[in-house]
Amino acid sequence: MMEQATIQDLFIYPIKSLGGARLESAQLEAKGLRHDRRWMLVDEQQRHVTQREFPTLSLLSVSVKNDQVKIQHKHSAEVRLQFDAQLRTELMDVTVWKDSCQAWEVSKEISDWFSQYLQTPVKLVGQFEQDDRTLENIFNVEGAVSFADEAPLLVVSQESLDDLNSKLDTPLPMDRFRPNIVLVGASAYTEDELPVIKGEDYQLQVLGKTARCVVTTTNQETAEVGKEPLVTLNQYRNEGGKVYFGAHAYATKTGSVKIGEKVQIIHRSTH
Repeated sequence: MMEQATIQDLFIYPIKSLGGARLESAQLEAKGLRHDRRWMLVDEQQRHVTQREFPTLSLLSVSVKNDQVKIQHKHSAEVRLQFDAQLRTELMDVTVWKDSCQAWEVSKEISDWFSQYLQTPVKLVGQFEQDDRTLENIFNVEGAVSFADEAPLLVVSQESLDDLNSKLDTPLPMDRFRPNIVLVGASAYTEDELPVIKGEDYQLQVLGKTARCVVTTTNQETAEVGKEPLVTLNQYRNEGGKVYFGAHAYATKTGSVKIGEKVQIIHRSTH
């Protein structure tokens, strides 16, 4: 079976678990969209820090332009922090879930800024390009991954969110699920079927459904934490004790992707 859809939105989250940026176009690389989750915060044990422990990270939006990384509070026009994307100091071993890899601390001053914001010691680190995390342990395919939890890309269709919202008392925005690529025009949960997604000059392979965590219950504009959508998803998207929404993917052919372009969704029975 083949469907056609349109790229509705593109998002990157340059610093893992902080707010992101909507792009009109992006370069699709082996590790995902360029600049996506190439930095992250780590604690004193060099383990990744996320909104799971610190919901107020959602209030900091991050953008990258001309190799300058800018951090702003969502409720202020003031640039709170800015640094060069190539800035790096101490090399260290860090952990993302069960994966260990190397990373550079960006700078002590920037780490101190985040430590003050969170009121706990953290360091901001950047990915060490020559020490790639791989997809082999989880998905048994060759490929690289950034500081993302499991895979380079998260794909969600607007129709899937529409179906979920039809079951909620208060509809939720797409940002609760922090996708990279949002499709529109396909059937709901088409991403579940592990399709190939073909664009004009790139190709994605969907790897598997994404298990969702408490981050989806955090309002990305206020940092308030509730119970939805996990309560409702648990009623009809529970498999083996986990709830799923959206799907992991990676690029089997890299290229440029842009909002508004048509893509082909080719399901497994036809490829």
